Amino acid sequence: MILKWSTPIYLVRDLYFLIVWGLTGWGIMAPGVVIAYRKLECSKCPHNSKTSYPQCRVCTCFIEVKTMLASDECPDNPPRWNRIKLSKKPT
Repeated sequence: MILKWSTPIYLVRDLYFLIVWGLTGWGIMAPGVVIAYRKLECSKCPHNSKTSYPQCRVCTCFIEVKTMLASDECPDNPPRWNRIKLSKKPT
């Protein structure tokens, strides 16, 4: 089995959103219900490698990690799921 690493553009984008979310006070983990929904959508996707360590064939991210990050979104066009929208800063 060959594991691919994320392409630099997706890695830089994901790190940017992760830093922005962390600096604004938002948690970086998505809620459990959102994670479950994202994993379900990814399991039905034709771009899922469906190996022991499933990866997205579009961005080469590991699906287990990608679905947990609140600031991440599906790279497919159109996306199967979006990043969580920031409505107001948490108190």
